[in-house]
Amino acid sequence: MLFYILAVLVVVAGCAHEPNVELLAATIGENDHLLSFTTSCADDLSIEVEETNDVVSVSELEGTSIDGDCAGGVTVELSAPLGERALIVAGEMWVPLESTCPLGNWGPQNLARHDDC
Repeated sequence: MLFYILAVLVVVAGCAHEPNVELLAATIGENDHLLSFTTSCADDLSIEVEETNDVVSVSELEGTSIDGDCAGGVTVELSAPLGERALIVAGEMWVPLESTCPLGNWGPQNLARHDDC
């Protein structure tokens, strides 16, 4: 099942200009159906998500990279809770992050090794 979701928010968070829009981290909502991604500075975002019984896979993110001290965001409503399914972003398995991470509670493994995440 594929979902095409448009951007819902641009928030102040601190990032430099990126040549491409990049997914930085994700937050699972209270009901476990909402998956909110933090991105590099961007606008007009769209994302492609495929769900199976075992995996939630994010394969494509499109948007317009912008300059500024900001971060972009896009939220996906999953058809079922993330639960025990793996979260795969651009072919990389994401892992739970420390609760102190300001970017989100899921992210790439290299982000999990940072002191502030």
